[in-house]
Amino acid sequence: MPGLAPEQRLQKHKALRDWLRFQLQQTESTIQQLERQVEEDRRRQVARSA
Repeated sequence: MPGLAPEQRLQKHKALRDWLRFQLQQTESTIQQLERQVEEDRRRQVARSA
């Protein structure tokens, strides 16, 4: 971020950090949901096979 004052650069980097944290939380939530869905699907397949 050339041309910006250090304070402005700091603010932009903090905003980016916060956005990345949010994105990570969203991604982790999606992964957990999909893991639960996969596990439920596996259980259903086992129940059908029995």
